[in-house]
Amino acid sequence: MINLRATGVVESWDGETLRLATFRGGYASHDEPAIVYVETGKMQHVAAVGEVVVCLGSLYQRRPTDDRLEIVMVADTVVVVDDIETSDVGAMYVDCHAKIAEIHLDTAISGPRAGDKVCRLLLHVRSLHMDPGEPVVLRAKAWGPQASALVKAHEIGDLILVEGTLNEARWEKDGVARTAHEILVRRWGFAKERWTCNRCGSHLKPWIELCRECWGSR
Repeated sequence: MINLRATGVVESWDGETLRLATFRGGYASHDEPAIVYVETGKMQHVAAVGEVVVCLGSLYQRRPTDDRLEIVMVADTVVVVDDIETSDVGAMYVDCHAKIAEIHLDTAISGPRAGDKVCRLLLHVRSLHMDPGEPVVLRAKAWGPQASALVKAHEIGDLILVEGTLNEARWEKDGVARTAHEILVRRWGFAKERWTCNRCGSHLKPWIELCRECWGSR
């Protein structure tokens, strides 16, 4: 399951799917927004074109063509905002419970962080909105001491909890335009098959150690 919070500008809404343009999706230029398709279900009036909205929901991917990958959110909440900070427009934050398909440690050879250690991961995440045999595939990247710690603590096949910023990248290979989605890791933790309260065993959201009742009676 991948929880997503996306902020951006409404480009269109047909009553079922909202097209959201995000301007902090991993590009150097703001002329090429990352697009999120937000399935709004039976919501009545969601937003008008040009309004800024915050959307909360779960993420999955679809591939309309072999070389194109789209982010789709099944929305739980869509809120129109008026006084949001400009720096927040377009930010996409995710947390997910994933299986590590690839993991390795490199040293960046170019860019502003040349010489820094970087851990690159390929994550497989189960989604309620996709066939169980077709996981959502996300790349992830961690830098510095966090990168070294990740490689020491985990190996291929491990379950991991990851939280960070979701970016979209586009590039050309052999003359074909391609896309990929990558998480810039902010926090990570050891994952269980089921995240539970340390005291009573009830189901919890990631990163919480005790349920509300146990926290109040500790």
